[in-house]
Amino acid sequence: MSNKQFSSLFIVGSGQIGSKFFSALFSKFFPGILALHEPAPNLLQLGINKYRQGLTTQQVIDAVAQQRQWVAGLMRQEGKSIYLESNGMLWLTVPELTKVFPNNRVLYIVRNPIDFVVSAGNRVMPDGTYFYAPPNRDFYLTPADLRDTEIQELWPGFSRHDKIAWYWLKCNEYLFEEYTTGTEMMMVRFEDLFYAATKTEMLKAVVAFFGLDYQLNDAEVQAFFNTRVNETTKQSGQAEPPVINP
Repeated sequence: MSNKQFSSLFIVGSGQIGSKFFSALFSKFFPGILALHEPAPNLLQLGINKYRQGLTTQQVIDAVAQQRQWVAGLMRQEGKSIYLESNGMLWLTVPELTKVFPNNRVLYIVRNPIDFVVSAGNRVMPDGTYFYAPPNRDFYLTPADLRDTEIQELWPGFSRHDKIAWYWLKCNEYLFEEYTTGTEMMMVRFEDLFYAATKTEMLKAVVAFFGLDYQLNDAEVQAFFNTRVNETTKQSGQAEPPVINP
């Protein structure tokens, strides 16, 4: 099986966008979908290196293909017809990802920046440090990576929350550019999906955009919305790569 033989759905954003919720939801209600949450590697470092190391488009495409080479085998093994990856770390590799998985649709979720800064500020990274907390790690995007010398000069004086807000801005500038220049994307607000009275209708719109039939019990879906898929915890990270049987 090749990536051209199945449909691929991607849920992207700045992170803290309910990505674990959506992988769980589509796994529960759509048995034909292989839905994964941030499988390793999550591709964020690759996206940063695209700019930090000046990788060419073809180099990034080749790296995405290599880092997701297990998908087709797992699809065949699980007998699924649709691959869904819910991953807030994908944003810098969306253009290349859509080349590796040609039959694709991308859901772009935008979260209120104030809420994002608070949520991301409480996130603990796999090494036990907080997001954008000292010591600065290579896996944090910086203005220097994007050749933004003006902001880079101010960067040492930025608070951690300033840096997180800058990250939100860069992510959404990048994804909005993709949204407006031809990628098959749907853009929705996080708040409309999780807090608005019309969230069930918004979910139906997302399902329709993905080309799926909505044959769900609204009460059951509402109950699922009310569960805490993301438990109140300070543990975070990415899943290990799936094991594919020969």
